[in-house]
Amino acid sequence: MTGGFYSDFSDFRSLRNFWKTSYDQHVESVSLFGNVEQYLTPRLRLSAGARYEYERRELSDFRSEIIAPTYTLRATANPLLQMREWSGKALLDWQFGDTAHAYASVSRGVKSGGFTTYNSGLPAQLDPYDPEVLKAYEVGVKSELFDRKLRLNLATFYYDYLNQQLQGVLYTTTTRVGRILNVPRSHLYGAEAEISFNPVPMLSIDQAIAYKYGQYDEFVSQSNATLDPSTGTYSNIQYVDNAGQRLPLPDLDYKGRVALHVPAGGWQIEPEVN
Repeated sequence: MTGGFYSDFSDFRSLRNFWKTSYDQHVESVSLFGNVEQYLTPRLRLSAGARYEYERRELSDFRSEIIAPTYTLRATANPLLQMREWSGKALLDWQFGDTAHAYASVSRGVKSGGFTTYNSGLPAQLDPYDPEVLKAYEVGVKSELFDRKLRLNLATFYYDYLNQQLQGVLYTTTTRVGRILNVPRSHLYGAEAEISFNPVPMLSIDQAIAYKYGQYDEFVSQSNATLDPSTGTYSNIQYVDNAGQRLPLPDLDYKGRVALHVPAGGWQIEPEVN
């Protein structure tokens, strides 16, 4: 994959220039996976699956350069990131009614690492960020009622993150740049409810509400620095311990939708409010 972009910083007091960034990124991935299912009773099913993956990700020919008013090559790099991780899921599903079942699951998922390909003259910004690992625990109920006209789903969950990926900032004596950071440890828990109701064939109503709360368990980050407006340089870089601070997420998340399904010849018109 080839990428690149131009940036106009002519209005920034500390820069007043134009940048060009270009790079190639190559990704190779090999994986092995399998899944098994077993009915313990006619209504109780156990399933489990696992996946092992090797990934090689290389950022080649990275160039970040000032092209005007005076040309300056700011950074070149060819960093390499290799990942050897496994993911998987175990699920216990109980069909306690003809149209209702309860489940409990535990899973481990992995999100690939990568490179922050922004304008940069900083070697630290070009270092790869690590893969994100999520261990998720969930218990819930799914059901269909009233001749399948009403669908009700309830769930509660707990997420345990390792190296959660987060957009952050790096300061040096000469610049302030964005970079994707890794949060060593964090967690999130909550509950959600979903209702889908089709009282008549022409009308569908969907409602969903979720509550979630999360916080950092281990995370020290750069928080601020003092900028000298006359020279455009930073000093007194400050650090903050974010352990115990909340993740930047809303407490409540609500989604609602009401739609009509109106046949019109060979067409169907669907006015909707959401």
